[in-house]
Amino acid sequence: MIKDSLKFLVVEHSADGTGQKSVELACEQILLVKVNGNPVWEVLCSPGNERELVNGIFACQGIAVDSNTPVRVEHSDSKEQPTAFVTLKGPVACALPDSFDAPFVLNPQKAQALKEEFFARQALRERTRSTHAAAACDENYSILAMAEDISRSSALEKAVGAARLGGLQIAPPILMLSCRISSQAVQRAIRARVRMLLSVSRPSAQAVNLAQSFNLTLGLVAPQGVVLVF
Repeated sequence: MIKDSLKFLVVEHSADGTGQKSVELACEQILLVKVNGNPVWEVLCSPGNERELVNGIFACQGIAVDSNTPVRVEHSDSKEQPTAFVTLKGPVACALPDSFDAPFVLNPQKAQALKEEFFARQALRERTRSTHAAAACDENYSILAMAEDISRSSALEKAVGAARLGGLQIAPPILMLSCRISSQAVQRAIRARVRMLLSVSRPSAQAVNLAQSFNLTLGLVAPQGVVLVF
């Protein structure tokens, strides 16, 4: 398995002159997911936590899997592409479920506190400055599982998968993201039955329209204590 980051020598130009320095860069890989022996997905992701990623992928497709679902991950010595083998009964794609009965009510003070803890726990981003993060939280805004990844989608899915593998029987009600909320992220949250998505960037217009039609709450946790609810 390749490392999650590698160091490189770069030439730095600044007002103080030119010189060499060492920087750390995040690594990426393509995970091949095979379901019942058939290749289904090729997923861009950071190395590590592949089992959590696979579990989260299925949850975000609306497919019922749990910690007992057989998932085997193999790494090849000759290639940097690992393969996840999943044994699954039933379909590998599901339609969007029914909307929630009512939106999740956002607590702005708890959302701000969550944001501070969320960024304080991003060790890989601190080293590389090039990764996304996602945190699966309970209804009290406590972090149940957190993931960092080169891919924003894989970060989301790893966090959901880690929460499920940690024993959570239902979806985490809150997801905190370091990236802009897209309609794709909203679709994943709806299928996984997440009630609220929080981020530090404004969502897209399409994300808001889709979320509102399903009563999924979107929140922007902005600087200076400002919180916007969509």
